[in-house]
Amino acid sequence: MSEEMEFHHDARVADLAACGMDPEEAKRTARLEFGNVENYREECRAQLGYRPWDELRADLRFAARGVKSNSGFTAATTAILALAIGINGAFFSIYSNYALKPMSFRGAERHFSVEGLDGNGRSTSGWSGTEVAALRHSAGNAVEGLYSSDTFQVLALAPLQRQVIVTSVSGNYFHLLGATAAIGRTLSEVEEREAVAVLSSSGAARLFPGRANPIGEKLRVRTTIFTVIGVMPPTFTGAVALVPDFWAGIGMENALRGRPPSPDDRSDVFGLLEHGVSPERLQAVLTGPATHFPRPPARAVARIEVRLKRSLIPDEPAIGMIAALLFMAFWTVLAIACANLANLHLARAAARTHEIAMRLALGASRWRIVRQLLTESAFTATLGAAGGFGLAVGIARVAHDYAVSSGASGITVLPISTDWRVLLYSLLLGLAAALAFGLLPAIEMTSPSLTLSTKRENSSFAGRIRPRRMRNLLIGSQVAASLVLLFVSAILIRNIQRMASLDAGYDLDRIYDLRLDRPAADTLARIGTQAGVSAVTAVERVPLYGRLDRISVKVGGLVTPLFHNYVDQRYFDVLELPVDGRGFTSAEAAARARVAVISRATARKLWATGSPLDQTFAIAPPDAGSTQAAGVYQVIGVVPDVASGWLFEGEDSSMIYLPAAAGQAGMESAMAHINGAPAKTAAALREVCAGMANATGCEPGSLRGISAMQRLPFRIAAQVAGTLGGIALLFTAIGLYSVASYSVVQRKREIGVLLALGASPWQVV
Repeated sequence: MSEEMEFHHDARVADLAACGMDPEEAKRTARLEFGNVENYREECRAQLGYRPWDELRADLRFAARGVKSNSGFTAATTAILALAIGINGAFFSIYSNYALKPMSFRGAERHFSVEGLDGNGRSTSGWSGTEVAALRHSAGNAVEGLYSSDTFQVLALAPLQRQVIVTSVSGNYFHLLGATAAIGRTLSEVEEREAVAVLSSSGAARLFPGRANPIGEKLRVRTTIFTVIGVMPPTFTGAVALVPDFWAGIGMENALRGRPPSPDDRSDVFGLLEHGVSPERLQAVLTGPATHFPRPPARAVARIEVRLKRSLIPDEPAIGMIAALLFMAFWTVLAIACANLANLHLARAAARTHEIAMRLALGASRWRIVRQLLTESAFTATLGAAGGFGLAVGIARVAHDYAVSSGASGITVLPISTDWRVLLYSLLLGLAAALAFGLLPAIEMTSPSLTLSTKRENSSFAGRIRPRRMRNLLIGSQVAASLVLLFVSAILIRNIQRMASLDAGYDLDRIYDLRLDRPAADTLARIGTQAGVSAVTAVERVPLYGRLDRISVKVGGLVTPLFHNYVDQRYFDVLELPVDGRGFTSAEAAARARVAVISRATARKLWATGSPLDQTFAIAPPDAGSTQAAGVYQVIGVVPDVASGWLFEGEDSSMIYLPAAAGQAGMESAMAHINGAPAKTAAALREVCAGMANATGCEPGSLRGISAMQRLPFRIAAQVAGTLGGIALLFTAIGLYSVASYSVVQRKREIGVLLALGASPWQVV
């Protein structure tokens, strides 16, 4: 472009000289005729589309100079943004790993689950083996394959006695997901009912430490001895969030759980869609045959729902709502940080009023200056986003490890990794923050009175909103939002304290859940003779493991739903509950006699006046769940109200205790009251359980530990809310200090005049 314009200039000079004009005069005349070279250059670059990039480069250079010349202000802005974006990025990193990142096996983008729903849209709880076979036949070519799976925790007895996570799968599981063993081989379809196990990489390290090749080793769970046939690579962890220690055939699940085979045995069904097949099409294919499965009316399938399960957490409305609430809490902190930074920029704007006014007077458009100011904000926000991404990497790993370590022991979860999604999220938050804290100050800074601004230094804005009022509004909003988060944290902490101080009605530290499945009478008798054990009991449901089932009790024509539990004759001794009347005898427990012990709350509900002893009530078969519980019962005792369900719900609103004995159907658990040293006695009980004939092992744990697990979600929620509220309040304090400090600097002349006129320093303060 320069060469072309120079050619035209030289040609005109030569033309004028040929006409007899003096050479110097010819050059001068040619320059005057040609006009402003820079204007032509700008017009040409604008026509070619270069001007926006020129201006962007200029804006970035100016922003970089501003960062260098105001390093303190930039450092403060970057630090605030980095912290706000960092905690947001850390939460997004955890969410991304569980909800967004695809699972690491072949066809994960086509992975789905098959859910059966009743007429009210409630789940019908899994599929039997016969139903799974029917679903496979009906699906035909619409799916690449269907597999059954169930994940649960059991106690392994050998080579180490410890809790392990097991996933029972159908024989086509590994082949369908394209998984191959790192050592040995995977499960085949003919081995679904054989005692063979495929270890995960983490399971091999935990169960067979120091052994490079555990193929052929024995693994004992209850009375079943599994043979290790393969070890999976670290890259394959299955299709659930919990990493199993080993996989076994779906036909071995009853042996693993210690229960007899039953027609009610059910498992979840998953599969891979064929290429080009939609979930809606598969739903239509499967719904027809599923509605004809022979089931009780309460569990009949009304329709099939095929849900894509590409990540560890399925895309469900309830999970989405919880995630949205959490994102809003974290975004609130970022919004507070942006309000703080907007205040800082408004305070700093007063120092740049003269500069902006001069640029407007020299011909710059208002939009051009706003764009320049937003570029400066974006430049700073990008630095903050980069710092926030670095913080997110560390915070996510620490927070995730803390949450996992605070939960149940003996489990392994996938490690958290920070990928490009978190980087992109941090950059998007940074740009959104730049717009949030930079736009309002930019608009205010570009609307001053030019006359006043060019005549007086540090003049006021002439916009529609006075900056001081705006600053006060922003600061007030920050304080309010910070206190909301702190109030939520305080409420949660108060609830945790109340839960910790709740009187369950029995000694949480001395009563132990033996975690002994389907305890036999001789096993409990042997445990009861151990030193430090004062009493041991069999029970259907151990207290504090969730709300108990209800049964409908009929008294005098009035039907009342009440909680119930099956216990043996030693239950009230273990809990040390005084009984008005009497408790069960061993004969009544063995015969499941039609007698009952009720709580005081139940007595008040059923018989408001008079003694409930020797009163009777009826349980009908449909409400009892089985004909075995149906009949007319006589009340033989009344015990105090205790907490049997969730601890945070307090004492039971109702409770009926029905007699049963160890070894009978439904008696799934056992408890012991320990008088000796708890840790020493629990260790001795583990050895006794493992050494008994037909041992299934036990893992005693105090009910205090169970109550701590119930408090864990509240504790984590309180810590998150408290951390967010504390950071938000810190941002607000920084904003208050910065605005007040800058205001003092701006008002030095006024303060000097006040002091000169006789005001004391205290009056000025």
